[in-house]
Amino acid sequence: MTHNQFLELVREMRHNQRQYFKHRTQSFLQRSKELEKQVDQHLADSNPTQQRTLF
Repeated sequence: MTHNQFLELVREMRHNQRQYFKHRTQSFLQRSKELEKQVDQHLADSNPTQQRTLF
């Protein structure tokens, strides 16, 4: 995913979030959650964290 595609995904997510809080419809809520998952997945894929063990 390119930087511009990611920005567009985030813009769409924020738009749907705002619409949900404005109208409180299930369709906006569901779409917001789907887009949030996509954003979270992209962030996780683009910056994998290396968790260290304590012992």
